[in-house]
Amino acid sequence: MGGGRTIWALLAGIETARVAEQSGHAELVRRIAAESAALDVSQMPGHPPAVELVAAMAARDGDRAAAAAAAFSLRGNVVGELSGWEEAAVAAAARGRTEQARKCAARCTELAGALGAVTVARRVAARLRDHDVRLRAPVRAGRPTSGWGSLTPTELTVADLVGQGLTSPQIAAQLYLSPRTVQTHISHSLRKLDLRTRSELAAMVARHQR
Repeated sequence: MGGGRTIWALLAGIETARVAEQSGHAELVRRIAAESAALDVSQMPGHPPAVELVAAMAARDGDRAAAAAAAFSLRGNVVGELSGWEEAAVAAAARGRTEQARKCAARCTELAGALGAVTVARRVAARLRDHDVRLRAPVRAGRPTSGWGSLTPTELTVADLVGQGLTSPQIAAQLYLSPRTVQTHISHSLRKLDLRTRSELAAMVARHQR
């Protein structure tokens, strides 16, 4: 960062923070998060999710890491999205949120499989075992066209935030999207789930989190 390699530093920060976390250097993770947050990324629309992800790693905030993963996905940054779901899974496992950890890990391993990133899938499974979370065997089937299982990772993330009571502008700010894009995701989810209102969507999210 001191040499002006801002873009490189943001991208490398995620992997550096992961290695630091696995090596037990929590202070280094916090330093990377603090220095990344101090950067001006207003003219780099593709990079705010990297800042958010390392901040989530430092705070062990699975929800924030999942939001960063979704933001990477919407920018077409598959590698960033992959890292986001991995860190979301590990952060959730560290806080004892087993089902959330498995859900995020499933998205990570699905994406890793599509990319042929076998070592990433193995690594996330090993990291979760460190927190006594075992992954279920994957079910190989196509995504259905309706019902809860038909929602894409981004639609699930938006639905989770609706379930938390956030408005569309609030969700847009958290995911670095426009409110119109958020509403499009909500509309798609409502159609797939045969629902009519946001309150019905929030109620369904609550049922699936029990």
